[in-house]
Amino acid sequence: MDKETQRNIHVVLLVVLFVIQRSQCRSGGAPPTSCQTLLPSHGQNTPRTTTSPYAVLVSQNVYKSGETIQVMLRGLCQTTFKGFLVQARRIDPRDPRSKQDPIGKFTLVPGARYECGNNESTLTHSSPYNGTSIRFNWTAPDTPQGHLQIFATIVLKFDTFWSKLTSVVIQDSTAQPLSGSPNDLRTPFIQPCESDRPTSPAPVTTTLATTSLFVVADANTTHNQTEQTTALSLTTVAESSTMQQWTTMTSFVTTVQIKLTNKTAALQPPDWSKSSASEGTFEEAKCGQDRGCFIGCNSKSCDFIVMWSNLGDYFWFYIKARRLPGKNGQYIALAFSSDQTMGSDSVVDCVQDGEQLSVHVSYNTRYGNTVMTHLNKVMLNQASVKNPGDDLLYCQFARKKIVEENKAHDLSTDVYLMLAQGSLLAGVKQEHSRVPVVSGRRLDLRTYNVSRQLLTPPSILIKAHACLMLFAWLFCASIGTVMARFYKPLWPKTKICGRKVWYTVHRLCMLIAGILTIIAFVLIFYEVQGLSEISILRLKKLHPVVGIATTCLVILQVLMGLFRPSSTSVNRPVFNYGHWLLGIVTHVATVFNIVIGCGLQKAAVHFTIVYLVYGFAVYQIVVIVVLEIIFCNIRVNVKKQQSYSIYEMRNTIYSSTKDLLEDVNSEPPRSSLLKFILGTHILLVASITTTVIAMIVLMPSNAA
Repeated sequence: MDKETQRNIHVVLLVVLFVIQRSQCRSGGAPPTSCQTLLPSHGQNTPRTTTSPYAVLVSQNVYKSGETIQVMLRGLCQTTFKGFLVQARRIDPRDPRSKQDPIGKFTLVPGARYECGNNESTLTHSSPYNGTSIRFNWTAPDTPQGHLQIFATIVLKFDTFWSKLTSVVIQDSTAQPLSGSPNDLRTPFIQPCESDRPTSPAPVTTTLATTSLFVVADANTTHNQTEQTTALSLTTVAESSTMQQWTTMTSFVTTVQIKLTNKTAALQPPDWSKSSASEGTFEEAKCGQDRGCFIGCNSKSCDFIVMWSNLGDYFWFYIKARRLPGKNGQYIALAFSSDQTMGSDSVVDCVQDGEQLSVHVSYNTRYGNTVMTHLNKVMLNQASVKNPGDDLLYCQFARKKIVEENKAHDLSTDVYLMLAQGSLLAGVKQEHSRVPVVSGRRLDLRTYNVSRQLLTPPSILIKAHACLMLFAWLFCASIGTVMARFYKPLWPKTKICGRKVWYTVHRLCMLIAGILTIIAFVLIFYEVQGLSEISILRLKKLHPVVGIATTCLVILQVLMGLFRPSSTSVNRPVFNYGHWLLGIVTHVATVFNIVIGCGLQKAAVHFTIVYLVYGFAVYQIVVIVVLEIIFCNIRVNVKKQQSYSIYEMRNTIYSSTKDLLEDVNSEPPRSSLLKFILGTHILLVASITTTVIAMIVLMPSNAA
């Protein structure tokens, strides 16, 4: 091995090692080595020493054994973060126990996983988080552990992170007080922006029982503890949770201990039924002012708008969407998710089943949806659906922010919004007929963001993949297989490029089909960046697997054609039958895959295209059956004395030009009929293929 080659190998190895190193701890959470150091393995990058843009917040500063405390990691001034690692640790220097052992247990939340032996004492991100806040519960052990702090490492990007950020001291009620101020041990953070302060929802009349009321300390205000000895009524902001007030604290935080009674609480949602949206645009002048908005549009018009506002313990949602044409039963589903893919999503369904209108809660699994009617009264308030008779469907509801249910997303933290539409069958939701539109980033619903998602048509690569496969298998393969199977005896005296007509046409068609299939395979893999979702329980989700299998069969067919034995070889009959059988299987599997591919959401094809592909599949079967009948009839009427029977000719499939038919100088009976069928077949196949490809190229997005 020369020096140049060795140097190239070393360079490649260094690049591979660099890529591996850069890929660590970027999406799957912190590595085990971080359990003690709280440092991510991000190469030679070191923690930032500037004032942190992140705050580690807790709901109270004193704990008892077995007590649960809420913890929030918050990016101030809308600062997002990609990853985190969080533990509770002892901090009392007088305590002889280890200061590096994680204490207590965290509750697992979407987007997080356990680390450090999976003992629930350390929480890290399970995928890139891309949000401004995350909240979870921490439960103290059953025995006293001394004074604690929440320690966190928060990652802005690969080379930018802050390590060992701490909360206020969470004091052990059974331990001796710390010397000095516990608040001095908290990591300083930047001055909160106006967007970090709570919004001001409409007041709600609330009844308080005998309660001690504690208020979060503000920088310029002194609050005293007040005790009410009798029940009283007062008007207060329904945002009774201090979660939104944590970032404004300068000392410690305690909970607002308010007992709400349902008897006097009443939501006062805004009336957005008289929309200010201009026709066809769904634009709202007040989006970003007194409401948040999530709008889905294409280049010409908009299909939906989701608006929301803060109502204390609830968010008020108002949805306006274009109806699916020709569907008497349909639904709109608004999902709240920790990522941009389906699975583990909390959903609110607005359903129109004929004259019946309803709103209910459901939950997305990876491959389905489960209705959770038992949560309707817990999570929803003042829900309604309206169908005024035009092409729009309206839905409004109040969704509770925090629900003690592991399948209900906490809306006080950032979430992705997803909106999907679909039809009903016998009152049951069917798979959404349009690709769910997902917000481009996590949204903090407490601030009035505006998120516009462009409803683009399928990508150019998806369209190219579809068009190449359709031309390859609806046109080229269809003609190539028919020529090889039924048209060997025709044109015995005519040759193209020194080869018989049937062979030249067959080879050209199948070669084009093979090349286009491989190109289409590469394009779709580049588009989806790997393997798409697969499910043996859902036929459409088999498209990737069948596609890979048929591509392998195509490559195998090409290789068999390149290494076929000569016509005099003893292996030629084996090749003939093997090549024929493999060709039939490949053609059937590919057309089947095209059929199920038309039903994929990302294809976004018009239903007419699906019917045309179904029609082609049926037509192809009919043509083969008709030609088989004709050849069967020919065999019966051909004399056995003939040098070569039609039956023999029929089974010398895919033979070379040095064929047993080479000496036949006359065409078989009914050759005119066979030529007419071939011409008609080419014309029909060309028409179907051209129509389908043209519709895919010109079809607007999300046609239903």
